[in-house]
Amino acid sequence: MKARKIILIIFILILLLGVGYLFKDFILPAETGPIFGNRLKGIEEVEITTDELDQFEEYFSSEEVIASSKASIMGKIIKNIIIVETDDIEFLKEKMTASLELFDEDELNYYDFEFILDHVSVSEGFPLIGYKNKKSEMISFTN
Repeated sequence: MKARKIILIIFILILLLGVGYLFKDFILPAETGPIFGNRLKGIEEVEITTDELDQFEEYFSSEEVIASSKASIMGKIIKNIIIVETDDIEFLKEKMTASLELFDEDELNYYDFEFILDHVSVSEGFPLIGYKNKKSEMISFTN
């Protein structure tokens, strides 16, 4: 009788392990494959080069009131972190909007743009965040 219970418990444990192994693919994400899945389909046709990204950074860094600019691409989002020395928010908004002219129409229709502006010191109105979705014509700002 005791031996039957032990065999039954071992059988149930093996059965549970087998079922758990079969369902692990449903519970855990796959470990292989690209991080963005197939969301980057077609990126080769509108890929932004390092030179274009450097030109985008330089567009901002060339201004005296901008301390630094760092642009990067993450998937379909072009991010630009800008540290400024001015409180003229309207000028900065115009500068961000004008920077989109550096990209052709196909790139603007494929990528989203994210601008994060912060002041070198504590200042009202900062941080300022601007975002342009690939489907929109203009950048929307936090303030």
